[in-house]
Amino acid sequence: MRLRHIEVFQAIRQTGSISGAAQLLHVTQPAVSKILQHAEAQLGFPLFLRVRGKLQITPEALALEREVDKVSDSVEGVRRLAASLRRQPGLQLRIGATPALALSLLPPVISQWSERHPQSECELSSLHSRELVQQLLMREIDVALTSSDPLAAQVGSYLKNLDPPPRIGIRVQTYSLARAMVESGAGLALIDPFTALGSQHTVVRPLNPPLPITLYALTRANESHPHTLDDLLQLFGQHAREQIARVPALPRP
Repeated sequence: MRLRHIEVFQAIRQTGSISGAAQLLHVTQPAVSKILQHAEAQLGFPLFLRVRGKLQITPEALALEREVDKVSDSVEGVRRLAASLRRQPGLQLRIGATPALALSLLPPVISQWSERHPQSECELSSLHSRELVQQLLMREIDVALTSSDPLAAQVGSYLKNLDPPPRIGIRVQTYSLARAMVESGAGLALIDPFTALGSQHTVVRPLNPPLPITLYALTRANESHPHTLDDLLQLFGQHAREQIARVPALPRP
């Protein structure tokens, strides 16, 4: 199937008719019918059958749909990448961060950064580390701010060795949600220091011995970056150190 075949196929699936697909694609109905016929001739089987006046997808087309969606997603990724390459560098900084860092560190950092660079703009997004790396490779962000997370692995190993093992009734994917559950009275949670410092209604106790935490700023290799990013990272590191220093010490026995 060619890309135009795929566009027509998906437009018919979305609208349910030849006329609806024509309106969606801003072409005539005969043009849609002709492209559909050409696609079916190349494939050797029909994609749609008319049943009681309505188009119904065939089993063969249904089997193709998942792979067609993959191609469509890839094409959309190319379009987004092209749009990113067209933009003028240096005037806008696109920043992605994990939820914990985005909520605790980015607001004061961006506020101070904006004062230093009033002519620059920034775009912020909050995603998990794997998604941030993907956006970085697709040039949808310029820098990804994330952290190492030894806590989950070390705690998981510790819990496996307990006899009897503890019952874990609630699992969440972000530290901020874990903190919110504790504040609602759901139990205890182990979270990062930045999220812990934002708590107003819970008791915060550091681990002893402490676990190290490393922050990372990921950029694309072999590419220069604007000087505004250097300032951003300097402020990011400064605010991170200040917040960690505010974590209360364990009470002495």
